[in-house]
Amino acid sequence: MTFLPQRALPGLLPLLCAAFLQQVAGQPAPQAGMRIVDYIAELRAAGINVIYSDELVTDAMRAEAPPQGDGPLDRLRSMLAPHGLELRPGPRGSWLVARVPEPPPSPQPAPRAAPAPRPEIESIIVTASRYAFARSTAPSTQRLDRAQLESLPSLGDDALRAANDLPGVSTSGLSARFNVRGGETNETLFLLDGVRLYDPFHLKDFQSLFSSISPRILDSVEMRTGGYPAEFGDRMSAVVEMQTSRPSEARHHEVSVSLLSSSFLTSGRFDDDRGEWLASVRRGHLDLLADAADSDIGQPQYTDFFAKTSYALGSGWNVTGGILLLDDKLSLRDAPFTVAGADYDDGYYWLRFDHEPGAGIAATYLVSHGRIEARRAGAIDDPSLSLGALRDERSFDVDVLKADWSHELSARNLIRWGVELEDLAARYDVDLAAVFPAPIEFAGDRRERTAADVDLDLSGRQAAGYVAWRTRPLERLTAELGLRWDRQSYLDDEQVSPRAHLLFDFGERSSLRASWGRFYQSQGLEELQAADGAVQFFRPQEAEHLVLGFETLLGASLALRVEAYRKEFEHLRPRFENLYARVSLLPELLPDRVRIDPLRGEATGLEVTLDGEAGAWEWWASVARADVRDVLPGGRFRRSWDESWSAKAGATWTGARWTVSMAANAHDGWPVTALALEDGTLVAGELNALRFDDFASVDVRAARRSVRERVALSWFVEVTNVFGRQNPCCVDYTVGFDELGRPVSLDTELDEWLPTVPSIGFLLEF
Repeated sequence: MTFLPQRALPGLLPLLCAAFLQQVAGQPAPQAGMRIVDYIAELRAAGINVIYSDELVTDAMRAEAPPQGDGPLDRLRSMLAPHGLELRPGPRGSWLVARVPEPPPSPQPAPRAAPAPRPEIESIIVTASRYAFARSTAPSTQRLDRAQLESLPSLGDDALRAANDLPGVSTSGLSARFNVRGGETNETLFLLDGVRLYDPFHLKDFQSLFSSISPRILDSVEMRTGGYPAEFGDRMSAVVEMQTSRPSEARHHEVSVSLLSSSFLTSGRFDDDRGEWLASVRRGHLDLLADAADSDIGQPQYTDFFAKTSYALGSGWNVTGGILLLDDKLSLRDAPFTVAGADYDDGYYWLRFDHEPGAGIAATYLVSHGRIEARRAGAIDDPSLSLGALRDERSFDVDVLKADWSHELSARNLIRWGVELEDLAARYDVDLAAVFPAPIEFAGDRRERTAADVDLDLSGRQAAGYVAWRTRPLERLTAELGLRWDRQSYLDDEQVSPRAHLLFDFGERSSLRASWGRFYQSQGLEELQAADGAVQFFRPQEAEHLVLGFETLLGASLALRVEAYRKEFEHLRPRFENLYARVSLLPELLPDRVRIDPLRGEATGLEVTLDGEAGAWEWWASVARADVRDVLPGGRFRRSWDESWSAKAGATWTGARWTVSMAANAHDGWPVTALALEDGTLVAGELNALRFDDFASVDVRAARRSVRERVALSWFVEVTNVFGRQNPCCVDYTVGFDELGRPVSLDTELDEWLPTVPSIGFLLEF
């Protein structure tokens, strides 16, 4: 078989991509007389975790004057200052409200002053009733803040790989892509500051080794693994929202170099802090590693660039412009039979207006353009396996107009609504032909050859609208009802998606969430599987989510979360898989490529998560049971990424200069299909009836930071799969032929996922 050589995986990377910051949309500007606890509740609802004591911030405290400052935290500081209070950075990306320390006494001629005691935050942290209403009612929402993104071990400093530590997320360990609660990898909606990203990965057709977003530019990553609100649509398994951070200094620059990546980042403020910018660039080092190792695998390389600038126009208006550019070039070889090359260019450009006119009203308007170009070609010349060649060129353009509004009708009622229009165009130019000397019989079919000749120019439009009403009919009960409408002109189809969420608080320490909804996923204009000969569009897929979750605080710093879910999939479109060569350079040219046509699918699961803090330690652990199956004409069969059990755990220790973290992941092996030689014919057994051996991996990272005036230097050491466990992923098989060209022998060998991959690097900030 033909696999992506694993010796290419640990590499060097210079030039990281970047992002720029923007204020959280939909955040109302506080007015004179507004209660401080109410504004803190708004910040918490927007994902800014402000912690306070009811002894410090009482219900009677109000803004004495219109708060000053461009950002939400600056406004809060302005509200707190007249009361002798201030904001301080807290643990895990939080902010603490504390008293302003008394000015030090005049210096006395003492030999040496004793160190001042560390100021304490007054004891009781409260959850205001207003916050109970403002926070999200939807379950299955988990957030990683900036500190976690930077400290967690992740191959190649990858923001999306950090999400692999969350329950319900399945991954091979090699690819940055993931499956969420049984869904396919293409069922996740990716948003960067509200802009949809299509397939935001580098080396897309070659296992998507890295995502295109650096953790250095992000303030948070929020993942919704099910039951999400009506404003999110057209993907039916998960939503990943990435928010870029905003500059905290007038000027800030970073240079990062590691074995796997190098980058430059710059950010700052201008015009009396009315304007902000952030920009970053990154370059992959896999090609440099291949040269250094004198390898003949080829020259895989990638770069990305991100920039954004924001300006406060006044009268509640803020404008943001952004750009994201991705460029990949690959030239790979698996000697002596296979050569493959690819060139990918992605570009996103957007302009966003945020408006906060007051009276509980907020609006966001977005105009964006995206263009994705992909060119791929390769050939296999293996007389015992495949003789074929492929050329695949395609492009996709999307123009978007989007508007979202929210209006707080009262202290117990909030309404959100929005509309979206998309103009789409796609171009396909595909040629493929291959013959298989030893075809595989699967489900009664023998695929002896394959061919495709596609030349298409397509265009169409998508439209969507939604409305959601959140209300609190009882003091402890909050409900949200939502309705979404989607239409695709090129499918001549439309869908209506009702959704409902309930949140019941058992007090200040425990809550119960329930969610039900329908979620549709249309086949995008760019998603034709042309190289597999499937050039028709299928009706939108449908998933029904039912989620029940319970959360409770077991102590001052220990939280328990239990969540059960059921997903039922309908109208699933065909998908193509390679039964054995799961890390193939040219999967369409291999004889183990099969078409799977599910009648429907189902996924059920139970997830239990514990996380806590103890001094300098922060830790988490989760276990999950799941069952993911497709219903085919012959019965119910496991999906290829099914994990019937999984366990994940990790810990981070943060000292004055050192940060040490560990992440462990274990699950039963992914399903596999048996292969046998019967009467001169290769025959695949029952689909996914067997399993590989259990998967287990432990990753570690240690970083040290030192600060000298305005310069900070950090260095780190990271090891992926530190114990070198050989986790099987694939089946490599060899066929022997007699003098008449008939198969007479079959030898199989297991291939593995990632070996031990070390990395070392430094970060200079100035």
